Amino acid sequence: MRFLIILSLIIFCIGCSRNTNDTMRLSGSIDHPDENLTLTLYRGTTLLHTFTVESDGTSDDRFAVEEGIAFIVYGSNFKRIYVKNGFESTFEFDNGSFNTSAKLLGDAADIYALEATFDSLEADFSDRITDHPTIEYFEHASTVYRTQFLELLNANSITDETQVDSLVADVDDFISRFRVKIERRVLVKQALKRGAPSPTFEDYENVAGGFSSLSDFKGKYVYIDFWTTWCGPCLKEFPALKELETNYANSTITFLYLSLDAPEVHQNDPEKARAAWRNYVKEHKLGGVHLFTDNDFKSDFVKDYNIDFIPRYVLIDPNGNIVDPDAPRPSSPLLIELFNELGISSSNNKS
Repeated sequence: MRFLIILSLIIFCIGCSRNTNDTMRLSGSIDHPDENLTLTLYRGTTLLHTFTVESDGTSDDRFAVEEGIAFIVYGSNFKRIYVKNGFESTFEFDNGSFNTSAKLLGDAADIYALEATFDSLEADFSDRITDHPTIEYFEHASTVYRTQFLELLNANSITDETQVDSLVADVDDFISRFRVKIERRVLVKQALKRGAPSPTFEDYENVAGGFSSLSDFKGKYVYIDFWTTWCGPCLKEFPALKELETNYANSTITFLYLSLDAPEVHQNDPEKARAAWRNYVKEHKLGGVHLFTDNDFKSDFVKDYNIDFIPRYVLIDPNGNIVDPDAPRPSSPLLIELFNELGISSSNNKS
């Protein structure tokens, strides 16, 4: 009997050791957790793991994972994280200030510490390509971006071949996906000509109450922002939009926001999708006109404008005709140049 007990303990310990090596442990805490949000781990659009978060915001999970780059996601917030079986890592962040408070300790913390710099390189590449959407410029900018990324890894002594290969593969995947975006933007410009009548929509829910149609805004230029509460690049442009709204108050332009929030991203609950939209607009005191599309990305108006990536911006003239089906982003100087070309005067320029 004693032999059997000892044998069982040995087998149990071997099993524990194997589980430790074959899984990753990620523990941590969230300050001011939101009971309506879940903490998840994604690679691209593939869900790798959903974490159990206790009422006090703590979490401690062990799971098997394929080594490489992934993203830890909480609501509309996300951070890049390197994952590998055998790793033990600890995260902590404040729900109210995710981007500035998020920390990772333990394994791969050295890679995580470069997250802000990774983001900066990626954002610079994205902004330059967004402002110059041609295949020729894309090829040049892609080469520069990839070279800068490799130099960053080398300067910070990230030399493990598997990690380097994974990080570079992530960059190459981003470049590849961005190429598709640029190719589609070129096609959009070709298909939706300047001066052609704009597609229309009717009776989209207005956050201020009631329903609104595109025809309600005839007589003014309409700058449309297609966005969602979970789209980081969309939210990044909001400060610039607020500044535009202030500078062009009482001008001949309306700033119109169309939310594409889908139930699938909000626990398959249409009302939670609407609530997330309403709450975000209210909590962030967003100006302009805010509408909720009737069928997210599957809405006729959205499909008519070939919107399969966001953020996207469209400019329509006072007669309801297309000015630009892929207008410059709010923070781009090119948008002000376009406004000036059209004679849209800011409040600051009025005598």
